[in-house]
Amino acid sequence: MGTSNSRKLENFYSACCKNQISEVKEYLNQLSISELNQHHANGNTALHTACQNGFHEIVQMLLRKGASSTALNDDRQTPVELAKTPEIRALFKQAA
Repeated sequence: MGTSNSRKLENFYSACCKNQISEVKEYLNQLSISELNQHHANGNTALHTACQNGFHEIVQMLLRKGASSTALNDDRQTPVELAKTPEIRALFKQAA
C-alpha cells in the first residue's frame, strides 16, 4: 500500500472516529471493500469504532457500503458487540 493510500485510509478512519459524515461519504466513494475493512493500528475497523462511539449514521453508511459485520478486532469482538445503542444493533439486523 502506497503512502498516499495509507494516508487516505488514516484520514478515513479519523473521519469515522470524529463523526464527520460528509468526509466519510467522500471516502466511501473512493475506497474498495478491502480498504473499508482494514484494521487500524488500534485493532478496530472503522465499523468497530463507529459502533463503539454510537455514530448511528456512519454505521449505517458503512454497512450499506459493505463493511464486514463479522470482522473481529484484536479483542476478538465483532462491531455489533461494541454497539452502544439498541438503534445501532438494529442496523445489523436490517443489514442481514
